[in-house]
Amino acid sequence: AFLTNYALPPGTVLHGPYLPVLDNAGASLELARPNDPLTAPGVQVDQVEYRDIAPWPTGADGTGLSLQRVNAEAYGNDPVNWAARSPTPGAINPDAMDSDSDGMTDPWETVYLMNPSFAGDATQDADGDGLTNAAEFAAGTDPRDRSSALTATLKITAGTLKLQFTAQPGKGYAVEASSQLHPGSWQQVARLPAAAASSLVERDLGPVTTGRIFYRVVTPPRP
Repeated sequence: AFLTNYALPPGTVLHGPYLPVLDNAGASLELARPNDPLTAPGVQVDQVEYRDIAPWPTGADGTGLSLQRVNAEAYGNDPVNWAARSPTPGAINPDAMDSDSDGMTDPWETVYLMNPSFAGDATQDADGDGLTNAAEFAAGTDPRDRSSALTATLKITAGTLKLQFTAQPGKGYAVEASSQLHPGSWQQVARLPAAAASSLVERDLGPVTTGRIFYRVVTPPRP
């Protein structure tokens, strides 16, 4: 019935059926990749919590249109990055293509003079700033500019610990803390939504206390 409704050729790969079905009013979807099952069974790659009311596109609410992502590299949980468009079942989104499955999209690799057919460049560090190309892709920074990197600094002002970093447009962040540096010990202490423009973010972490605590900034934030 699906093939007939959308006039798809025989042999088109379909996935399903599956339960539960997506809720027309909204739901939360997460894309995760495998990891060490002893510490984190799945590492979040992307997440979206869609709705059928503004500011989400209302044209996809039972009118025959589908909810489609506009930019694969922009923040996924932002309503402005989604549009109501005619269904395109089976089509490949060119903005989301990753020919070598290295976690970096083909258009992004092309812009930054990498090889979309060579997975090995994901672990390379084009600008020598200590971050891999794949890490720069995830952070939304320039892999060929050493001054463009997701780094955070801590400072103490009037007995209060403050964390600073430069946020990239369309990226959401979380500040996590740990006293042990064990993979399962990180706890989220702050969550920062995506913004439309790059900006310097300063977050108060509370009064300075005794003991050793480590902080890190991650993107995208975990649920």
